[in-house]
Order: sequence, then C-alpha cells, then structure tokens
Amino acid sequence: MDIGCKLCFDYECQNDGWCANANDSYACECPAGYAEDYCNVNIDECQQNECMNGATCVDMIANYTCSCPHGWTGWLCEQDINECDSDPCQNNGSCRNLEGMFECVCTDEFVGRQCETYKVVTCENFPCRNGSTCVDVKSQ
Repeated sequence: MDIGCKLCFDYECQNDGWCANANDSYACECPAGYAEDYCNVNIDECQQNECMNGATCVDMIANYTCSCPHGWTGWLCEQDINECDSDPCQNNGSCRNLEGMFECVCTDEFVGRQCETYKVVTCENFPCRNGSTCVDVKSQ
C-alpha cells in the first residue's frame, strides 16, 4: 500500500476541477473555460473574439457570444439585415438597404426618414380638426 504524500485535494479545486495526479502535482485539472492552479479563474474568451460590425462581446464559460448592433445578425454579427423587408418607407417612398441600416427615397411630396411628412402642408393634405376652417397661405 502506497501512503505517500498527497499534494492535491479535490475539495480545493473550484468550478468542478479535479486532481488528476494528486501525488505528483498540487495543481487541479480544470474544465474548459477555467484556468490557474485551483481552476478559480474564468478565462475571458472575449480577449480573442471575432465579433464584427461594432458588436459587443459577451463572455461565457468556454465560449462567447456577440451582441449585435441594430441592423446586423449572425453569431459574429457578420450578416446585414435587410431592413427593407419590413417595408419601412411610407407614402410610396422606395427603400434602399445599406450596411446596417436603410434609406428611404421619397416622392416629391414627402420628406422625413421614412417619408412620413408632407413637404408642403396644405388644407387638402392636412385639414383642420374639430370643425376648424383651414385657409391656405400663399407664399409671396
């Protein structure tokens, strides 16, 4: 029976680490994502992340994920979302998909990010409410 000197004890190992060779090494064997002698350090996988397009890296255990900014998707935020699929332009404006965003090209009558506002407000296109009388003012 070999009594010997035991250098490592499983109870000292953290984060489900274990003593692989208790008689020869005081260091614990660590599961993926942890490091140091007692497996007490969570490895920051975000230090070597490949997130793209301004994404924020979120560290996990033995992995990471990318939190994508608006307009991007995919595990690394590498895929541009086609914002024109949702038909965001109003009043017959046409949509142009750009990287991470969209742009509306408005007809001559409308302006605004989504062509939502009349360029020239008249009694015809924006009548008064609650029984008021509308009078168009002509510019001089």
